[in-house]
Amino acid sequence: MTGVRVRFGVNEPTPWPPELPAGESAPPGVLLDYYLAKDATGPVRLEVLDAAGKVVRTYSSTEPVLDPDPGKDMAAYDEVCKKTPTAAYCGLPLYWPAPQFIVSPKAGMHRFNWDLKFDPVSPQDLVPAGDEEATGAVPGRTYPNYNVPWVPPGLYTVRLTADGVTRTQPIVVKLDPRVRITPLALSQLSSLSTGLYWQAVAAHRAFNEAQALASTLEARSGADVDAVKGELEALAPTGLQRNARVQRRRGGGPAAPTLESASNALQAAAMAMQGAEVAPTATQIAAATAAQAQAKPLLARWAAVKVKAAALR
Repeated sequence: MTGVRVRFGVNEPTPWPPELPAGESAPPGVLLDYYLAKDATGPVRLEVLDAAGKVVRTYSSTEPVLDPDPGKDMAAYDEVCKKTPTAAYCGLPLYWPAPQFIVSPKAGMHRFNWDLKFDPVSPQDLVPAGDEEATGAVPGRTYPNYNVPWVPPGLYTVRLTADGVTRTQPIVVKLDPRVRITPLALSQLSSLSTGLYWQAVAAHRAFNEAQALASTLEARSGADVDAVKGELEALAPTGLQRNARVQRRRGGGPAAPTLESASNALQAAAMAMQGAEVAPTATQIAAATAAQAQAKPLLARWAAVKVKAAALR
């Protein structure tokens, strides 16, 4: 999809942004041009909200970036790869990555790009992959590919916040006219994959909260405390960390059912439907149903453990 331009500014009328170089296609997604009259004293945030006002994508000037940028200084980043071969992009030719889009807090005109996808399920997923990025690679224009669904067509709002000032602009995401899918099939595809995505987010959030709660009980003892610790360990095992690259490739997680493995299963079921613009197949629906059935009792157990932990206090 070609880029769609959204323009807005803070503290001054927005000047017309610079054009793309002649003969160069816009990045896929929505181009967001914003203007700051002066350096922001705090973080600058770009958010995308759906028609119901729910935030579906968030970008911030505080997010970590690759320095040096492999898309701008290939030689300098090659030195990074020599020292750390497992670093992002080091598993592919360094003439592939595109320059990073960065939410800048500096004064002036800035251009950013929303890839028309939801937020990654976990912040760890923001780390660009390595050789997985080879699919559909374009020299100098290979953008990060996060393991989350596309947003469905509809009305959205882009919100810019800097120094306590907020500006918004509406946008419309439309289906590519070359895609031939019935409205009913599109509705089924969007509804199921979006629902699975939000359930994956909830399960991953519960996993993090369970581990945080367990850490607060480490120094305590007693029969009731130990029982809660045991339940938390089963739901969110100590030391279990998210491996974004393994999740991308395999879609699963630990064999034992945990909140994180449930999140991974839900995410994998959602992503299985993202490869084609067709109604979900019977196999995909079955996988979604199984993932939801696995997550439901785990989330119920987590809710019950939270009540028990609160009673301990």
